[in-house]
Amino acid sequence: MKLKSKFENFYILRLVILPILFTLLSISLFNSKPNFAVFFLVLALLVLIYNLATIFEIVVKESEIVKVSVLTKKKKIIPYSIIQSSRLDYVSGGETDAGMITSGYHRCVFILENKELLIISPLHFKNYNELIRAIGFNRNKLD
Repeated sequence: MKLKSKFENFYILRLVILPILFTLLSISLFNSKPNFAVFFLVLALLVLIYNLATIFEIVVKESEIVKVSVLTKKKKIIPYSIIQSSRLDYVSGGETDAGMITSGYHRCVFILENKELLIISPLHFKNYNELIRAIGFNRNKLD
């Protein structure tokens, strides 16, 4: 069985909106304040490159998890045997003077032998529950 992650609808959009806003701001400032325009344009490019570098897909296989960078297509193979433990983290939705923004959500964190973390979040993947179940099933099957 092979299960591929599916991106949440607005995940990629959220990572691209801020750089687009900085780019629009830099274009609007270009005639009046070229130094600020160049600053915001460079900032937008740096944020965009950083955001794109953090986007990855997950492919859950029977013997391993494959983490694929969307930008570089570089694959990292994670055999189930190097997963030392896992935990469920609660991420608060944030609070303002007006009240809670959202109620928050849970994400799954896998701790690997080399102390690296593999974080799988429902904010990133719409098939989050399927991915976590498949990983748990395959890990238990190998024990």
